[in-house]
Amino acid sequence: MRVYLGTNFGHGSAVAAISDEGELLYAIEEGKLIGEKNTSRFPEEALSLVARSIEGSFDIWAEGWNPWERLLHKGIIRTVKYGLRDPAYLREGLFKEFGRFSEGLFQCKRWKQRFGSIRPVGHHLAHAYSLLPAGLPPRSLVLVSDTTAEQASISSYYFSGREMILLTSSLFPHSIGAVFHQLAYHFGFKGRTGPGKLMALAAFGKPHFLEYLKQIAEVKQGVFQIDMKRFPAWKRDGSWLAFSASAPVELRDAIRCACYAPEEGFDLASSAQAWFTEMTWACITQSLNLARKKMGVEISHLGLTGGAALNCRANGEFFLRAPSVSLDTITVSPWSDDSGTAIGAAVWALAQRGLIERIQHSLSFIGTAVSPSLAMPDDKEVRAAAQCLAAGHVVALASGRLEFGPRALGGRCLLADPRREQLRLQLNIMKSRPEFMPMAPVVCEQDYSRYFEGWGSRHMAWTVLAREIARREIPAAVHCDGHSRVQLLTSGDAPLLERVLYEFKRETGHGVLLLTSLNGTEEAMPYDLARSETIARRLGTAGILSDEGWIVYG
Repeated sequence: MRVYLGTNFGHGSAVAAISDEGELLYAIEEGKLIGEKNTSRFPEEALSLVARSIEGSFDIWAEGWNPWERLLHKGIIRTVKYGLRDPAYLREGLFKEFGRFSEGLFQCKRWKQRFGSIRPVGHHLAHAYSLLPAGLPPRSLVLVSDTTAEQASISSYYFSGREMILLTSSLFPHSIGAVFHQLAYHFGFKGRTGPGKLMALAAFGKPHFLEYLKQIAEVKQGVFQIDMKRFPAWKRDGSWLAFSASAPVELRDAIRCACYAPEEGFDLASSAQAWFTEMTWACITQSLNLARKKMGVEISHLGLTGGAALNCRANGEFFLRAPSVSLDTITVSPWSDDSGTAIGAAVWALAQRGLIERIQHSLSFIGTAVSPSLAMPDDKEVRAAAQCLAAGHVVALASGRLEFGPRALGGRCLLADPRREQLRLQLNIMKSRPEFMPMAPVVCEQDYSRYFEGWGSRHMAWTVLAREIARREIPAAVHCDGHSRVQLLTSGDAPLLERVLYEFKRETGHGVLLLTSLNGTEEAMPYDLARSETIARRLGTAGILSDEGWIVYG
């Protein structure tokens, strides 16, 4: 068997391997092996694990970044352009990029004997190819949007079925994701989870400032452009405060108050979320029209990936709008964060051999198994865990292969009763999250339409509207705006979780549970049973159900 290897060396360092038959054999983030969430170190532990786990000869080793382009644009050019006005470019940009580049050269030389010479793909192209194992059909428009790649912040591609053809690029600092991320920082929501907190906060307000925010940027022929005189998006920090100086009084006050009291910024957060949605939709529709004219084919499919595709509220809105532009399907990457470029790089490597049509659809459970044992807990143990949940306790679950990507989907997770609003608050306290953060529900396919409207996501990739029965009977699963980021569990996805849901429904009459990742702040999800048990105890769960059985913590 020939194997094609993909890596991402940078934020979300990861490794993926795909066979010449198009099967995604293995993918794992470095951070989940070393216990460090979103690590930027070279993925040497992940490479070692893949080398031990997979039999076969490695054909092409591809990397999801172009290291020379990255150093040039993200390090040198940006420091030259902005360093005198913002010293952070020298401190946080140039030095970090030189360090990453040097480590990459050293490590690639070290691993060359095992996997051969590395071939750079390019960050956005790797993101685009990562959609293929997620089920992207031929003749699709693909939108890649994040803070920035080597140079581009937004790229659109036409996927012909054989290759990705670049249509448009929006270059940094013209970045929808950067503007949204900078506002999250302004609110005090630091780190990579900041935009998700801002998105959750937006549900409490109204988009009163949307029309004014629309004036800071426009989309022309699919290219996003910011008026830098009005909004200095190039700033590493403080862009929103600088923008506030010329904003109307009400907006200026909201911006200045938000950094001290987030509750004063509900309408600002809501306006930013609406702005994010409108700008991204403009990029989609204009790129779609451009692709249809340029390629001369009817395009009825859309693919979304890159960090901005984690905005599940915007994704839910796109599903509602899709019929208006003749889109039949939308594929949102289950691994749309940077780690997913490892999968994209491996798929690209396979494509270089003309084998792209062999790509098989894959679920997220492609990491390390929680236990070498093939045993499964018996019905009595599963029933005991479900009864514990029904009694109002939080239970940990560790089963099967580890999920790849940013979402817990039933491999390493915490579960709770959605009928009890206080459990949502308890889970947020356990995980040191703000109390306003919502919790995602998981529901079996046969029960989905009872509680929710529209299409469900198997990967929690978009929000849907909750029905009245959900708001009334499982309130902890519904956010304040009446939406939920649901995981639709289809048969065979996560067998042990499916059994727990069945037993919980027997106990309570509701086939829904709250589900969140089994980890603490800045901590990666555990890959093995020992770490899973340690984290479950430390977080204060009532017990853990695993492939080895049910353990109650006293």
